[in-house]
Amino acid sequence: MGFMEKDSIYESIKYVIPDPFEGERYELVKIFYPMDIFDGWGWRFFSECGKNIVIKGDAGSGKTTLLKRLCIFFMHKEENAYEDEILKEKYGLTPEYTPLFIKLRRLKKYGYSFDALLKDSCEIRSMPGKIILLLDGMDEIPDERREGFLRELYGFQRKYDDMRIVISGRFVGFEGAGVKAKLSEMGFDEMKIRPLTDDQIYEYGCRRLNLMAENEQSYAVLKNLINGGASDFLRKPLSLEIILRRISEGEDVTFTDRNGIFREMITGLIGGRESGEARECLCRDSLNILGLLAFFVVDSDGMWADDGILKKMIDAIRDMTFCSDKMKPGNMEELKAFLDGVAQNTGLLEEPVEAGGDVYGFPIRAYMEYLCAYACCNLSFRGKNGLDPLPV
Repeated sequence: MGFMEKDSIYESIKYVIPDPFEGERYELVKIFYPMDIFDGWGWRFFSECGKNIVIKGDAGSGKTTLLKRLCIFFMHKEENAYEDEILKEKYGLTPEYTPLFIKLRRLKKYGYSFDALLKDSCEIRSMPGKIILLLDGMDEIPDERREGFLRELYGFQRKYDDMRIVISGRFVGFEGAGVKAKLSEMGFDEMKIRPLTDDQIYEYGCRRLNLMAENEQSYAVLKNLINGGASDFLRKPLSLEIILRRISEGEDVTFTDRNGIFREMITGLIGGRESGEARECLCRDSLNILGLLAFFVVDSDGMWADDGILKKMIDAIRDMTFCSDKMKPGNMEELKAFLDGVAQNTGLLEEPVEAGGDVYGFPIRAYMEYLCAYACCNLSFRGKNGLDPLPV
């Protein structure tokens, strides 16, 4: 959570996932391009909808990316003038708002209470001018807390006549009679993110490939994938991004299932400059540790790994057999150094400063879900903490 006029917070949402070991990060404003992807409203949704908007979408459909891009627009950064002008025209935006971007998963420490957040944050109470709340991840608030959260949010909004609210989340986050009734009472208009069309896949893909690797062969590979019947896999931005990265690096993009291509993506991020058996061993060990982290986070019914979870990991890792000579059981400092490296070089984890404290989290929930499933399939749990890795 952050008051988005602060440059330090701006820097944390400015970039997309970095390329591993290259030190190059692509700016979100350079990659993001507005498209007509919303059911129920036209291009200029911001001016056509009421002052409160719900944005629903499947995993990997681009909900968080959209909210971050809107946040950057409302920060009035002169360096984004050209891109912001396009966004303003396409989406019907008006720039007079002061944005507040909140990942709702971070409200766990407040008991998912908006009132508790207000008491702890003088920034929110002293925000100048018109306010727009950009709330990401309604589905990450427990079912039994959502109606109460909305009730408190409504009480806060009634103090500010000019406030607008945009809430994003997966469809399940907006289910339940009480939640639907409260959203209706608050005057929320609903938008759904549609899957990308073949033309949109190619349009976005070409723009992205132009930033990553400018060669005609890459465009031809993408076109062949679309024409060859693989477009269903590419209709969500997250899946498309995985494939575009592989295309730009000249890697094989033949695949049979989402699990295979997702694992290959993570292997590519972790493997770095290693090759052959050394690369496979390093990736297998890293996936086991990251899978263990995801498992413990999910098992805690939370979204973040604090020192308590890391201590559980250290106990469990003592019983693990490592394939790579670069990996071995260690202490808390060494485990954090490994996780810091993953966060800084791959984007699979959020660094502690980004996560809002001395904790680790997954910037994309689908990463956590995949890695947790990987742990369940590839690690044999025995006793309370002990486990043995099985062959991948």
